[in-house]
Amino acid sequence: MLTFSLAILFNISLAAIVCGTFAWYTYATRTGLEKQYHGTTVGDMGSLQAGLVSDVRLDEFLVYDLAEDDHTLADEGKYVYWCKERIEARTINYVLHENGYGTTQMFPVTSGAFDYMSDDFDSFSLYRNPTYLVNYDKEDSEFTASKEDYVHLNFVFRFEDVDNIGDYLPGYNVFLSNCKVETANPEHELYKSVRLFYRNGYESCIINPTAEESGSNDVGGILDLNADGFYDYDEDNLYEVIYGETETFEYNPEKTENDGDLGWAELDTFNANHKRGVVAINESTIKPKTVVYSDLEKFTSKAKAITFTDPAYHNLGRFDMFLYFEGWDRHVVNKEQGHGFNLDLAFAVQM
Repeated sequence: MLTFSLAILFNISLAAIVCGTFAWYTYATRTGLEKQYHGTTVGDMGSLQAGLVSDVRLDEFLVYDLAEDDHTLADEGKYVYWCKERIEARTINYVLHENGYGTTQMFPVTSGAFDYMSDDFDSFSLYRNPTYLVNYDKEDSEFTASKEDYVHLNFVFRFEDVDNIGDYLPGYNVFLSNCKVETANPEHELYKSVRLFYRNGYESCIINPTAEESGSNDVGGILDLNADGFYDYDEDNLYEVIYGETETFEYNPEKTENDGDLGWAELDTFNANHKRGVVAINESTIKPKTVVYSDLEKFTSKAKAITFTDPAYHNLGRFDMFLYFEGWDRHVVNKEQGHGFNLDLAFAVQM
């Protein structure tokens, strides 16, 4: 089995707020990361070769030790840039930048409700946050997240026939042998909100690299987005509003008699008081929609390949990867400002 690795360091800074939990909905701002990715990436690949797919032609590909392939994916209007022996961090940064994706910054976004086991993988998209009294609408392109807010790396793999140089063999499985996400300081848990979505032309998966088992995140509920200590209610002061995506919810039959009694130390965007005189949503009736994710073990155990060199696709293995912070994950909190995470990816091919 051949192995090689990809290491990326992010160091995201989050803006401080007056009090309570840092929640992505209102308070998240991009205040700068490290100027570049650190460390080296894919190296010593042997007969397994990795390329980066670009939607645009890269004028300086030679400067970054890339070999341009402008014919293999010409029918898709894309270019493949094959990597020579090692893919350096600056090369990944360059390809991301030229394609308009996040390079030195990431901002919490959300996939909304998505089930990779049943939903069409081409329908996967990332959306920006709701704002005070304005929910995001997945059908409105205005709410699609900016490409600069997340990382999108489109890998392809090929396996060269050692007896016929220049010929590439089909049917080789490529595995994700490691996807380690961690922080240098165990007190900070921003890295636990990291998600990796991939698709390979046949299937897709959202992976939570830090989860011990598969699970899901709720993507709907009541929130306090103006930080007044109360769940948001409409401009007429009559009814609470709900954000994100929900299956069902019900209002209480009567107006709230008294303000809730949560103190400021207990308040955050997700935990707030109901306002006196406003008809509250009965929290026990809220059934939010969810986004499901897989744990990492079934991939790193080699039980499941992430792609294969496909005879129906130029003998290439596709690994179209999105890396992002899931905004509904509650690990994006105020104490995480100025902290980041390390990501180490490793792939392997079964011989």
